[in-house]
Formats: sequence, structure tokens, C-alpha cells
Amino acid sequence: MVFTDDQLPKNWEEFKLMADFIKSTPVDNLRFPDDQAFYNNYLDLVDKDTRLKILFNTFDGKSRIILRTSFPYSNLIKFLPFVSHYCLWSRDGEIKPSEVDQEIKSKFPQKDYFWFENDPIVKSIPEVWHCHIFVKEK
Repeated sequence: MVFTDDQLPKNWEEFKLMADFIKSTPVDNLRFPDDQAFYNNYLDLVDKDTRLKILFNTFDGKSRIILRTSFPYSNLIKFLPFVSHYCLWSRDGEIKPSEVDQEIKSKFPQKDYFWFENDPIVKSIPEVWHCHIFVKEK
């Protein structure tokens, strides 16, 4: 399924209501086609072990890290320029929801956000627990 402009959220409240739907949507429908093609090329050119090494090098000795995603869901948020897309990564496996919230609030105090974990079938890096975070910047 490819989203039409009419189906895309136009404000923060609509966007938050879509969270459960988004987490089970194939990722290639969430990015612009050119962005998805770039991502697919990256996956083809950079083997999984190298991608994991790159990711783990960003942890800088920490067990968890929040990073702006290099491959955002650009199509999904195209009408929401005030929304940024991040991922929380954990070297130690799954994080309890309360701990996820704590990590996000620590990184983005006073900001509205929501997060979700993609269904396993659509996870790009299932070997490392991670969730997607969307932050309302303004």
C-alpha cells in the first residue's frame, strides 16, 4: 500500500493516532521512493556485519543511544515539517516502556513525542533492539 496525500497526517494529533498502523506498515511505503531506493542500495552495498559495527561504534561505550535516523520515514511526515524522526537503540536488548519514556524525556525535555517498536517482520535490524521516536520540535 502506498499512501496518498489524503491519507497522510496533516497535524500532530492525526499523526499520533496512526502509531499502531505505522508500526506494521511495510517500511518502503513510509519513505519517498528515492529515499527508499537509497536505503535499499545501502543495504545491498554494506553487509550486515559492517552495518552493525557502524551502529555499535556510535554507542561510544554507552548501552543505549538515541540517534536521528539516517533513513527517516520521509513520506509519512512530509506534511509535518516540525516533526523529527529518531531511533533509540539498545545494546542490552529490549527496554521496558517506562525506561524508553525516561530515555526520551531525558534527551528531549519539555517536548511532545511518541514512539513505537516496529513489528518484527518489518524491522530492518532485528538483531539490535530499537524503537522509532517522533518528536514534535515546535
